Amino acid sequence: MPSQTQSPSEDISTHYQELVELAVQASLACITSGFRYWQGVAELYGSYALTVSHDLSDMRAASGSHEEAWGSLRDRLRAYVRTMGALARQESRLLQLELEAIEQKIWPAAESEHVPPHWRRRARVKL
Repeated sequence: MPSQTQSPSEDISTHYQELVELAVQASLACITSGFRYWQGVAELYGSYALTVSHDLSDMRAASGSHEEAWGSLRDRLRAYVRTMGALARQESRLLQLELEAIEQKIWPAAESEHVPPHWRRRARVKL
């Protein structure tokens, strides 16, 4: 916090520096979230690609109707798509929580209970 002995220009530069630091923290949170998401995508793809490739090779080796095998592949693909959606939702919620913590540093809670300005977010993310 700026002291009372600072000049107005020092006061502005101190506030500017604080805001830049918070903007950098928000950017790093987004970058970290992106890396976590793509790591999860790679892990999911690796696990599902392996099982699907085994199923396809088993289908080629087997003779006769492949309806049951195709049904199994469709189920695996459906599970993969749902898991990808769940991963995106989970990572989105984690990022939102991190950004809300940074937002609290930008807009510290007031000591008195008053109605927040219309531009401040009121809802909180639920996990």
